[in-house]
Formats: sequence, C-alpha cells, structure tokens
Amino acid sequence: MDEDIRERLGQSLMDRQAIDRLSRYVSMVFEEPMNLTGFNRREFWAKGVLDALSLLPWAGEVATAGRCVDVGSGSGLPGMVLAVARPNWQWTLVESRTRRADFLERVAEQLGLDNVSVEGRRVEEWLRAVPGVRQGFRLATARAVAPVLAAAELTMPLVAVGGRSLLPVSGHSLAELAGEASFIRKLGGELLLDDGNVAILIKKSLTPLEFPRKGKKMGQV
Repeated sequence: MDEDIRERLGQSLMDRQAIDRLSRYVSMVFEEPMNLTGFNRREFWAKGVLDALSLLPWAGEVATAGRCVDVGSGSGLPGMVLAVARPNWQWTLVESRTRRADFLERVAEQLGLDNVSVEGRRVEEWLRAVPGVRQGFRLATARAVAPVLAAAELTMPLVAVGGRSLLPVSGHSLAELAGEASFIRKLGGELLLDDGNVAILIKKSLTPLEFPRKGKKMGQV
C-alpha cells in the first residue's frame, strides 16, 4: 500500500485492524479468479476504496442509528469498505450475481465481519419476498448499479423516513437528478445539493408500493 493512501486511510479515523482488513480485502479482490474490477490495484484503492470512504461524512449520522444496505455490491464498493471502516454499522450487501455474492460472503467470513450479511437476489425480488425490507434501513448506497434515476428508484423504497440514500455520481448524473425533482418526490425523497460527487437523497415520506417498477420502466419519469 502506498504511503499517501495509508495516510488518507488514517484520516478516516480507522484503527490498525480496520486498515489491515481493508488491505486483505483488496488482496482478495485481485486474487479472485473472476475479474471483479476494471481498476489496477492503485486505482482500486484510490477510485474504489477511498471514494467509498468519502461517503462517511454523509452517512455517519444516520448509519449509526440503524441498518444499512448496499445495492448491487459487486466487488464490495462501497458497502464492504464502509462495513470494514465502521464495524458498528450493520450492513446488508445485495448482489444478484451468484459468484459475486459468494465472493462477498467469503470476504465477510475471512475478515471476521459480523456486521455484514449478503443477499443474493435482485432488490425488486427481495422487497416483494421479505417483510421488513421495505423502509427498513436508515442508509442505502449504490455505486454504478444502474443509471442514476433507476438507482434512486431501487434504493429509496428501502430507506426509512428520516434516512437517506447516497449515490456516487458524475456531475452530469447529479444535474439529471436535480432536473427531476418531481420524480424524486414521487419516491418520497428530496435531493440535497451539497457535493459534486455524491447525490444525497433524504427520505421525507413513504415510497408508494408501485416502486421499484420492473424492467425498462425503472427510472423512467
């Protein structure tokens, strides 16, 4: 691990055990026979791990008060990283692709993360099948799982009133969300425009049961 990355990890108020766990996690990503990322190792640290940790200031005040969920976790960004950084936050990582879900389970087991569980199915199916999932989380995250409006539609039904959804986005995607304020309100949310790299959706009211919709309808205003 490069020294500049180690220094930035320390700035996230992580102890030595958490930093060691993150290092083991990154090693597992690159030792996995299945290709889990298009980044090289340094890029994964800088654009994956550190970007995930940049969500901490927006997540802390709600994540400590209840359950958290990461939608479309893939290689574990950002949910696995946040679970390592804050072991008192309870995380469910939702990943419908079986091999990736299996990988996430191995990571949680080998790193001793008792605060992580993995749900190996699509969010839409999970919401319909399991009582307590809808509006059951204080914090939801999703990174590159779908176009930004579809990601909002996937995450907001999971979030309890008073919680929030954090969506790492480009400036273009943030502008798209800002231009669809009425759609966000339909989902029960409100967009907080405070950061150019993350869309912060505050849950103001219950999400209607029609959301999330299926197939091509998802994210369509």
